[in-house]
Amino acid sequence: MNIRIACAMGGRDLALIKSILSLQSEYNGSQLSFTEDTRQSDVLVVKDYLDDGAVYYALNRKNGQKTPILPNLNPKSLRHLFSALGQQSLHANQSIAAVDQLKPFKTILLEYMQANSDSLMMVASSDWCVLFDKDNNRMHANRKIDQALVQALIDQPDHDTEILAASDPLPAELEHSAALENWCWQLGLDDKTQNMLKRLDLNDPKFKLISWPNFGELKFKPEFIQLCSGLWHSAMTQKEIIQHMGVEPALLCQFLNATLLTGHLAMVPNHDTDHTTTAKPTGESGFIFNLKRLFGF
Repeated sequence: MNIRIACAMGGRDLALIKSILSLQSEYNGSQLSFTEDTRQSDVLVVKDYLDDGAVYYALNRKNGQKTPILPNLNPKSLRHLFSALGQQSLHANQSIAAVDQLKPFKTILLEYMQANSDSLMMVASSDWCVLFDKDNNRMHANRKIDQALVQALIDQPDHDTEILAASDPLPAELEHSAALENWCWQLGLDDKTQNMLKRLDLNDPKFKLISWPNFGELKFKPEFIQLCSGLWHSAMTQKEIIQHMGVEPALLCQFLNATLLTGHLAMVPNHDTDHTTTAKPTGESGFIFNLKRLFGF
């Protein structure tokens, strides 16, 4: 099995992961390699912050499972993690090919863009047919790829979407083509009235930015920079984002839709980590609070 490892941090943490993998890449029969492209990774090493300090964990991009890296990020804990990954199956619980045929188009597209797979996907209705090619960042359609198509997909009835077998070579009727990421981004921005996550069976997930959108080419609002910066450093739920950053729910909906559909944002299950946190009393410094915890006060 080949497992691609990516890192959502920089500096010493990034250098340490690269160094360990360069010294040994095979663990329990599996070949591990480092990739700079976080969206193409199988496992993403993430740093988050809790009340008592930094916490490291490995996020399985295919099934959302989090594995704490204890007690911190060091050569021994990384080798232990890589050895465990070499024994695990990284397959998701459900593949894109087995997706429920009755799901609405937006849900199908979101699951496809979030899944760590470069396979083609073709989706059709009575009015349109679109083939998605993540590997080449292209989409192909049997009608002009414009705002009218975006609106048609937003308004698509839940029961009128069908997944077809993607064919190679490209069907001749799919004569129109566009950049997939730019189109998905625009689709997310335009669907401002409904959070796509409501259609997924998720228990209030946290969100973590795993790569920055290219704002030089994409339409965006100034608040998106603040949101990207905050979610790059720490995973947060929707409620936490609104509380800590003060953004309007409608604008956050656009941001989540656009970044999730383009794969820049990952969904992290909102499970309690193995680190038990205790809220420090208001007005007490972190230094004094940690001293009291150390001596059992």
